[in-house]
Amino acid sequence: MWTSMINGWEDLLWRLPKNSEMESDSGLYPYSIPAFINEQSNGLYTVSGESFTTVEGISPTSKTRWKPQQTGLPSGITTNAEAIGGDTYTTGATGVSPLIAAFDEMFYKVRFETPPTKQEYFEDPKLYGQFIACSRRAINLYQQALRMGNDRFYGASSPSDPSYLNPMYGGIELTYVAALDTAPLYYTSTNAPVAETNGTGNNRGPRYYWINGQYLTPVFHTSRYMAKKDPMVHPNQPFTTVVPVDCWWNLFARSRQRHGIIYPLGDITTYT
Repeated sequence: MWTSMINGWEDLLWRLPKNSEMESDSGLYPYSIPAFINEQSNGLYTVSGESFTTVEGISPTSKTRWKPQQTGLPSGITTNAEAIGGDTYTTGATGVSPLIAAFDEMFYKVRFETPPTKQEYFEDPKLYGQFIACSRRAINLYQQALRMGNDRFYGASSPSDPSYLNPMYGGIELTYVAALDTAPLYYTSTNAPVAETNGTGNNRGPRYYWINGQYLTPVFHTSRYMAKKDPMVHPNQPFTTVVPVDCWWNLFARSRQRHGIIYPLGDITTYT
């Protein structure tokens, strides 16, 4: 299915996945990123009455590699301090950062490549197509984990400490996505989807989406790419001309295993 770009890109990319809107032939919305990358064990996003059984017509049940990589923060973590390693938690020890440990595990699962330098990261499409998307609270939590290590942590070309904004992991920048601050994407079987900060039966806490642009990209309809319509004059603005532009597009994945999500296995009660 194809959709006109009638909504903002960011809102569409992080829209709540619904089978009838995205997977069905009658759907009018493009696939959102969580339709491909989510924390469901089978990789199939499920909302009451809107369960996916396939993604892009492919079933993860028969094609077992057709689902994203997943790494969970231990369920024993209940506070921000425990998540970043600044306090003892039930399944670990003081000074250990479960959050950074989760990053270590995910890095090799998705097979990201470390940029030799920050300059090469921005010059090579293969490298800058790799990024980690997260909310404001999630990126702040990662920064706090870096501060726990102070000047012992170094990025590709500069220390990742409080003096440096745009924190990195292995030379790959974390990207702040404003839509993830409030996007209702996370739920249990008994609850409606809520934002990552909501703890009503949810696993409240940070999510980090590891996205590789080589394997997830927008595609455009051949006859509806930036197709201009006839100019119009607005009745209340006689000296202003409006030219509507029609653009049909969708999001296409050619691999789901090259993407991943880090998510909490239990409520982080101080994640507000």
